[in-house]
Amino acid sequence: MIWAAVFTGLFLRALFIGSTPIYEDDWNRYLWDGAVITQGINPYVYSPENVIYYKGLELKPLVESDDDLPTLNNLSHRNGDFAERINNAHLTTIYPPVAQAVFAISAMIKPFDKDVLRVLYLLSELLALLLLIRALTLFKRSPLWVWLYALNPMVIFTAINGLHMDILLVPLILGAIISVRSHPFIAGILLAGAAAVKLWPLILGPILYRSYRRSLSQYIGYGLFLALVSFVLCLPMMLHVGETSGLSAYSATWQRSSFIFPHLEAALSQLSDYGPTIARLLVAASISFIALYFGLLGKGDRYSLPLVALVTVLALYYLSPTGFPWYIIWFAALIPFVPSYGVALLCVSVSLYYGRFWLGESGRYDLYLNILVPLQFALPLAVIALEIMRFRRKADIPPQTAFVSATTLKGLP
Repeated sequence: MIWAAVFTGLFLRALFIGSTPIYEDDWNRYLWDGAVITQGINPYVYSPENVIYYKGLELKPLVESDDDLPTLNNLSHRNGDFAERINNAHLTTIYPPVAQAVFAISAMIKPFDKDVLRVLYLLSELLALLLLIRALTLFKRSPLWVWLYALNPMVIFTAINGLHMDILLVPLILGAIISVRSHPFIAGILLAGAAAVKLWPLILGPILYRSYRRSLSQYIGYGLFLALVSFVLCLPMMLHVGETSGLSAYSATWQRSSFIFPHLEAALSQLSDYGPTIARLLVAASISFIALYFGLLGKGDRYSLPLVALVTVLALYYLSPTGFPWYIIWFAALIPFVPSYGVALLCVSVSLYYGRFWLGESGRYDLYLNILVPLQFALPLAVIALEIMRFRRKADIPPQTAFVSATTLKGLP
């Protein structure tokens, strides 16, 4: 049954090879970045708009005489003016170096080919499924729960059809969780690698090393090691953060399909001209507090690591300025450790996001914002709240532990 889950999961994912991504175009940037790297050019230096401008369109240039721009222009032109297909073309790439390495490998095999990238994703998913089976055993859970991840429809759809690179995070995060007890430095390298795919896994640092908190010097030392490796891996991107970088734009202004943040931002904007900035800082502070609380103070033994990681990532998703459906990949592999109807419902309700396209085209986008977005987030949250109340009545356990059924509280206080 366990190996059937692996084979079935891979088979369902492989069915999307050759498909056209539905309502998605981020993959154009992935393919472009990989091709740029194979030309020996830094993907963080030039935006697609710089390449388009060099072709002759009236767009803002970066350095008109730069020798790399003719190369990039020729690269784009030879592949159907590919640079013109990329969204937010005025911004340089937002994707960190480890993600860029995967894009580059795809381009080395065959440039501008979606299915080559899909095959690399499938290899990542194979590793993720194997690691999940190992992790479930290690954390005293039945490995049969791997089916919850193997058959997750939104993981399959958003990662393999939609080609979202968030799927690359899964084996790195699972590897860190598995290795932290016996090989804390390897765990730090793996989590740093995840942060170099997408920056947010850094919030898991305080939680990852929670079993070492009895020795504060050890706990801080491992945390500093994680921070140092993350800094080194992300340095190529950080050296080019500026007004036109995707990272700057995302962190300062990006907002879409979020639940709590728009209301927080609107309320703070009534009080201050800096309301949007304060809102983002408040969200960052809140998530940091949650991570540090679970890392330093939260109850639980070594078996509770996936539980508190899931709670932290869920808090990030609910508070984030962006609530895209592929973000469920961030926590989908943690659900088998803590089966929850509410979290499972969230993996289904995020599909309401795609209603925005139909409603937008028919001039009723307000229905998406006022009805579908609240439903997408509120219904699962209500179910989670009911689960917490139900299980807390059954046993005297802390709220963060109450996700777990009374029959599955192995190793938890």
